[in-house]
Amino acid sequence: MFTDEPTGNLDTHTANEVFSLFERFNVEHQCAIEIVTHDPRLSARCPRTIGLTDSRVVYDDASADLPSLLTLGRQLTIKL
Repeated sequence: MFTDEPTGNLDTHTANEVFSLFERFNVEHQCAIEIVTHDPRLSARCPRTIGLTDSRVVYDDASADLPSLLTLGRQLTIKL
């Protein structure tokens, strides 16, 4: 499943609920989910984060090791 800013226009509570649905779908259907977001809270909940700046990969590792988002630029692609 590919998503682009799926929670961008949602309040924090609703964004959490939507992301929880993605997590459940990932586990129940063993389906990969790619999320493009600017929300660091969502990226922190994912096992892997790929950071892009000027269309170049500047980070590709575990989300737990995610460096400061200020060094990554504006767009993050996150894979569950």
